[in-house]
Amino acid sequence: TESKTGYVRIMFSDGNVRNIDVSGEGDVDLGEVSAAQKSWATYTTEVEAAMDVVVDDSNRYLFAIGTSERTSDKKGHFYVYDILSDKVVAKPAFNLGNCRQIDYENGFCYVTSREDGMWIIDVSDPLNPVIANHYDTSEMATGITVYSDTVFVANRQYGVDVVDVTDPYNPVFLTRIQTGEVQSLDVYEDMLFAGIWGEQKVLVVDISDITAPKELYEIPLDGRGDGVYAEKGVLYAATRHHARGDSSTTSTPAYGKGNGLEAYEISKEGYVKLFGVKFDSGYESGFDMWEAIKAGNYVYVANTFNGVFVIDVTDVNNPITVANLKCDLPSTGTNNVTGLAVIDGSLFATGGKGGLFRLNDPDITAPLNDAERRGELSDICLLYTSPS
Repeated sequence: TESKTGYVRIMFSDGNVRNIDVSGEGDVDLGEVSAAQKSWATYTTEVEAAMDVVVDDSNRYLFAIGTSERTSDKKGHFYVYDILSDKVVAKPAFNLGNCRQIDYENGFCYVTSREDGMWIIDVSDPLNPVIANHYDTSEMATGITVYSDTVFVANRQYGVDVVDVTDPYNPVFLTRIQTGEVQSLDVYEDMLFAGIWGEQKVLVVDISDITAPKELYEIPLDGRGDGVYAEKGVLYAATRHHARGDSSTTSTPAYGKGNGLEAYEISKEGYVKLFGVKFDSGYESGFDMWEAIKAGNYVYVANTFNGVFVIDVTDVNNPITVANLKCDLPSTGTNNVTGLAVIDGSLFATGGKGGLFRLNDPDITAPLNDAERRGELSDICLLYTSPS
């Protein structure tokens, strides 16, 4: 056993290790530390050149995107996957181009597609998705997050476009936030978190008045910035490539040492670092991106060439890496892990060379819904008066 701040970890005879909360009057089983199942239950290669995936409100359907950079017909495809039947049930004919990320809110999917801008897909009838609108973003549309009828689009060097989608068929540009080379985004309690790639940092911006966004501070990272995820006052930042310092050659200290997950206690006043976990998996250049999702006791990290890492953060001051799941295919070998989605009982991952992968385990729990996770957000659209 190992006791940390009210938790005991117990190894049972079957090899499983579980967290037990002993801080109260009765012991509470908080779930498994080492997942009982460490291989994918199923995967489908019908989802080709898959870049990202998101789940709908009902937890019945997944929506996945494939990029025209890698599909056999050079088209960016949109897929609808039925979780109950475990199969793709719709693949409309439209071409979304060079897809990167996808998010979902209130019956609509929002897709970034690099030079092809942003697509808005009406999935109110999941079996018959239709294009609601194509939005021309400022530059290379890469990251995206949507909350409270507002879309934030990361445009690499051209910052973040903020778009009102109260009517998704008629999106309205609100403002642009200058950030640096931004990859991915999250919103939490009137703050925007932007993962900045080359400068190895997270930029934190006050968006309580969207007409006058204000930079609050920067969080330095020990790796290239990309995926960010905030919950209950804690920011999780996925990092990759090189650590800070000299990474000029394969023999220099920082080369390939940027793979990991960092966590920070955050507020508008500032931040405190909680931990930094490293994945000793080296460096590969090319087609890669990384993200983090907090769900239940775990943070799931997509680390591209190195698979999915599962970090137990039951005690956020004592994180434990409990699994590393690869998404390699028999036909192609090494695969890129490009996107993640989590529901109760299942983890899903997309493979950049192909495939939608599914891991089933009773200790996997869904993330908090947006209202619970992100807290109060100002009705920022009301702060903007559309020209009449």
